[in-house]
Amino acid sequence: MSSPDNRPTQLFLVGFALIAAATVVAAVLFGKWAVIVPIVLIPAWRFSRTLEVRGQIAAKGWSGRRFKDYWVYEEIQGRDKPSISIKLHREGADRLVFVVPDEAEWQRTMPLWAQSRRREIVDRILTAWSAADVRWPPGEGPSA
Repeated sequence: MSSPDNRPTQLFLVGFALIAAATVVAAVLFGKWAVIVPIVLIPAWRFSRTLEVRGQIAAKGWSGRRFKDYWVYEEIQGRDKPSISIKLHREGADRLVFVVPDEAEWQRTMPLWAQSRRREIVDRILTAWSAADVRWPPGEGPSA
């Protein structure tokens, strides 16, 4: 089963429906003050996502998350927080898959700090992805 983050349209519609439902309930209970629900819930949700990323970095020393059509990998290196972004590929209208860059592409496109750490970084990224949503280069695989 794929992660909810891998279904951006569904995630948006569910979030929108929940906020609309909460607004209607608040309108029934509180009247005109119901507008506060979406004004408070949306920023609170965005803030909680930021705290989640910061918590992952603090606990593990790295984090990964989807941002639009990219997977963003960040880690702590002393006082710096370098990151890399890897383009996700669409399969169908509403499915994103992670395509593991081959060794040559990795060397060509990654910053110096990440070039020699392909396997380590890819293994970390794949902890957030189901095997069905990962595409490997020819001749490679999860156990290679």
